[in-house]
Amino acid sequence: MWRSRWDAGILKAEALALLPCGLGMAFSQSHVMAARRHQHGRLIIEVDEYSSNPTQAFTFYNINQGRFQPPHVQMVDPVPHDAPKPPGYTRFVCVSDTHSRTDPIQMPYGDVLIHAGDFTELGLPSEVKKFNEWLGRSCTQSTPGAWEDMAPGTAPS
Repeated sequence: MWRSRWDAGILKAEALALLPCGLGMAFSQSHVMAARRHQHGRLIIEVDEYSSNPTQAFTFYNINQGRFQPPHVQMVDPVPHDAPKPPGYTRFVCVSDTHSRTDPIQMPYGDVLIHAGDFTELGLPSEVKKFNEWLGRSCTQSTPGAWEDMAPGTAPS
């Protein structure tokens, strides 16, 4: 779960404190409560008490602080996969966690295809080859001319 606040394209140090369990460690949210510590002109971000248990941190912060939604983020409803794309827009098709089960997937048309990881079950070369063949078919049939972006790995990586 990534939580960050952006200002003019720069990730500020205090945004790191909003990552309760992103990298297997949690940071204190004390800056939100104006309890920052400075030492010799440096901002000190303390490790959160839940850093050793990301599941507990996720549960705690979701229950006690509600789902974090930056003010500049607008929630939208999903668009049906066969809806025409309005002129002047870029359509992103995002998939993940296919785990070698790509045959039943009906890919919508898009300008950019992002697969965010976990595309094999075991990481075997035969699975990678099968996925590559599926990706080639999907891009030429459903997303012709699309840009492709792959993020290999699994949830913790």
